[in-house]
Amino acid sequence: FIVDKLLPVGAALLSAPPKIGKTWLNFGLGRAVATGEPFCGSLPVERGPVLFLDLEGNERRAKLRAAMVRGTDDPSELFKLVHEWPRMDRGGLEMLEAAIVREGARVAIVDVWALFRAPRPKNADPYQWDLEQAKLVSAVAHRTGTAIVVTHHNKKAAEDDWVSEASGSAGLSGGLDTLIGLKRGRANADAVLRVTGRDIVEESELAMSFKDGRWSILGTALDVLMSKTRQTIHSTLAFNGRPMKPAQVAEATDLSRDLVRKTLHRMLRDGSVKVDSGGGYAAAPGTG
Repeated sequence: FIVDKLLPVGAALLSAPPKIGKTWLNFGLGRAVATGEPFCGSLPVERGPVLFLDLEGNERRAKLRAAMVRGTDDPSELFKLVHEWPRMDRGGLEMLEAAIVREGARVAIVDVWALFRAPRPKNADPYQWDLEQAKLVSAVAHRTGTAIVVTHHNKKAAEDDWVSEASGSAGLSGGLDTLIGLKRGRANADAVLRVTGRDIVEESELAMSFKDGRWSILGTALDVLMSKTRQTIHSTLAFNGRPMKPAQVAEATDLSRDLVRKTLHRMLRDGSVKVDSGGGYAAAPGTG
């Protein structure tokens, strides 16, 4: 793993809706690997050179992003940033492999995939074409022993399975090794980072926070969700001042009755609430 439990050697797809911070996350990844600092302040990394193809950006914007992400340590000697690169069908893939070998890159970031992949011929099957393009990138990653991250946009419509939300056919996700999805919402965090893949033993969902150009990991999405739920329930009980039944708490907080009931049971076990003989819950003294 280049980033512990998140990014193994191989080709990875980072997909997200437009304008929610994919490129900022890529800059953070590049900085972490170039300096050896934990990714998003939490996950250990293997330090090494980084090659970043910022194909949507420009030098002025890149300098601003780098200055905000860089902090006090300058990783520029291990962080190679370029804005012009030929497409895969025009020698871009061979150039990428040569550059990875030359620089000894541990991570290569392609932002965005649409400006790097070869255009699909009109008579080509979309799934088969995307699959073949993805496999070509994966082969380079495994031959060079590096992690190649290709960044891609999500579809406008949400899917039941987040893996299916990347724009285009399923051939792209099927041909790559690791899938990383960044999506705003859940648990009142800025976003949730979801990870799955062939070398990912345990799929994970991480609650993320974005501030001043940097992403940070708050914890697992479930832990953050439960923490926020507990805070909401506890403050509601404390503000009410009288014991409340789970149904009353659910009505006051707009949380589901099942979630309130389960959370109250956990809070009762750890002593943050108390229950009377009538089944009414109240905030325990000294647990504000």
